[in-house]
Amino acid sequence: RNKGETPDIYWVKGAPQRSLRGMRDWCAQNKAQFAVVIWPLLQGLGKGRYYPFGGIHARVAEFCKQENIAFYDVLPLLKDEPQESLWVSPGDMHPNEHAQELVAPAIATFLATSLGLR
Repeated sequence: RNKGETPDIYWVKGAPQRSLRGMRDWCAQNKAQFAVVIWPLLQGLGKGRYYPFGGIHARVAEFCKQENIAFYDVLPLLKDEPQESLWVSPGDMHPNEHAQELVAPAIATFLATSLGLR
């Protein structure tokens, strides 16, 4: 791509924000609760490693706060875990059972509290 080009899907063009608002509004129209849980890309995690996408997490968190959207970031729960311990396999870097066990209780508490499910 040309270095000066910014695809419309990028944050600076507003597409993610429009999508989040659209999901929130659809949920409100259909009497459903809406919340955002953001997972880190499971790379750059572990003590002494650098996770390069913290700024994106912060942008989404700030946007959700401004838009009154319930938001939870699981990065703090995983940032010190060796990334390899969180992967299904080296060829499949999706969250494995261990990663799910680390975050599931916190996500359940967030949803129960933020969405009034208790």
